[in-house]
Amino acid sequence: TITKVANHAVANTGDRISWTITVSNAAGASPASAVSITDTVDANQTITSATTSAASDCPPGAPLGASVTCNLTGSIAPGASVTMTVNATVIGIAGTQCVNNASVTFADPITRYATPATMTCGLPDVSITKALGTASDFVINVDVAAAPPAPANNVVVVDTAGANQSIV
Repeated sequence: TITKVANHAVANTGDRISWTITVSNAAGASPASAVSITDTVDANQTITSATTSAASDCPPGAPLGASVTCNLTGSIAPGASVTMTVNATVIGIAGTQCVNNASVTFADPITRYATPATMTCGLPDVSITKALGTASDFVINVDVAAAPPAPANNVVVVDTAGANQSIV
């Protein structure tokens, strides 16, 4: 069997994210040999690295693009599992879903597919409003708000005073 989970629920553009794929061989089965695990991401992300918990030929270096395949150098014993961790960088736009598809083939040679995993990816929806307050000494209120799909982190707001104003 093959399962996959997203290791984040929400990610901003530029964030590093990871996916964990688990391939299990049923107890009582024969050892699974010639195992190839392939992971494919959508256009909102790019794969930067992949590793497995067992010896494999995962390609070194980054970026790896939209797909990576790791071939195990040994077999998966009955009742055992192997995990593959895929790291990626989000390059998506606001409100999009980052989708990940994984598959595994064995010597039998039937391909098994994991249910696609998703997470919300993109830029946060940040809004800034500036309004003249009601106080008698010329107050300007600046409100910053972030709305889904992603939280706004490290937001910096710069407001410059006009020629006849000073910030106090």
